[in-house]
Amino acid sequence: MNKVNQKGSSLLLVQFYTTVLLMVVVYAVSYLLSIRDVANNDVWRTKAYYAAEGGIYNACEQIGGNTATSIFMYQIDGSSVKVEVIGRIGDQVALKSSALLPPYYAAAFVINVNTKTGKITSWEDIK
Repeated sequence: MNKVNQKGSSLLLVQFYTTVLLMVVVYAVSYLLSIRDVANNDVWRTKAYYAAEGGIYNACEQIGGNTATSIFMYQIDGSSVKVEVIGRIGDQVALKSSALLPPYYAAAFVINVNTKTGKITSWEDIK
């Protein structure tokens, strides 16, 4: 074999493989960081949803005997929760709950509740 023509070829191969490996590592780190952000967003959205749900249950407890109040405001786990009475028909009351969790997470839904029994008769998420 002629070793004179092969001088420096191993250095080029090491540089090539190092560059390819570095590109793979950079891609993997950026992918994992984006997955972490998506999971974090889901956690905050879930917190806002459960805060709105907690607000609606608090309002259901308070609305049983109180028919005059139409807006309830709560602070639940850092969320501002607003529950509004949007309609009344007989024993049925329609409530809309919305929760805002800074900086930009929100959840809302509408329920119908029977004021005599305290049972929720319908539930609809607002998208």
